[in-house]
Amino acid sequence: MTEEIQSMTEGAATPPPPETVGAAPLFAEMPSFEAAGKTYQMRRLRPRTDHTRLARLLRIGDENGVKIKQAWADGTLGEELSKLVEVVIERAPDDFYGLLASTIGVESAAFDDPEQFPPETMVFIYLAFMAHPDVLSFFGLRAITAAAARQAEQTQANSTEASSDSSI
Repeated sequence: MTEEIQSMTEGAATPPPPETVGAAPLFAEMPSFEAAGKTYQMRRLRPRTDHTRLARLLRIGDENGVKIKQAWADGTLGEELSKLVEVVIERAPDDFYGLLASTIGVESAAFDDPEQFPPETMVFIYLAFMAHPDVLSFFGLRAITAAAARQAEQTQANSTEASSDSSI
């Protein structure tokens, strides 16, 4: 599997981090944080619902100058994720807080209660979310998919060239 991933990402500026590909995300420990004396552990992301929300948030970020794809290639993903959080808090707070709340099993309105989630703990929640292996894997999946598409196009072009050469 590792060789397959390496071959799919050849030509990409930066290969995906090992913790985001293969079986690593399946066995990763989910992030946790403490707020108001209670420890919360994030759950795995659900492909059908959470990935849709995450994709929507990425689109909003992209429309507002957050370049996740470029950051992945440049190795500056953490900086762009921070920018993404800032943008989506401003532009799509219901989607963002809804996704965060669902990953820890609370209603999004809970974030309005400073007794349950004191303002100073919010940065830890954001950091836990940005370090979530499924979030990172989502970005890795995008990079691998793009690399695989490039490889498929190249294979098809090579095949077309070979078939036209053999007919001469």
